[in-house]
Amino acid sequence: MARCPKTAAEAWKRLDKRLTQEEKQQIVEADSMSDFHFGLGMWIRNNWIYTGEKENMESLMIDLGVANVMGEDEERYVFCPTGDMASSSILRAYQKHLKEK
Repeated sequence: MARCPKTAAEAWKRLDKRLTQEEKQQIVEADSMSDFHFGLGMWIRNNWIYTGEKENMESLMIDLGVANVMGEDEERYVFCPTGDMASSSILRAYQKHLKEK
């Protein structure tokens, strides 16, 4: 199995398994995802973002709406955020996911 998930649904499934209910509640109640930068954010960077699985990371960022790919006939353009930006985007989207549950 790839280390970096390709879709938000796969990322949420993995985070749901990894985190306790208390940790999920802390994410839901947090005003800022910067509270998780050196904990869960670092885990996401080390285990998903910095794995060298660029295609999976691009796919995940596109699924989260953080990146775009132009039409097939046009030159491919993908906004590739830094590791910090990517982990922050993942955490903010996960918080939204948890709040909508």
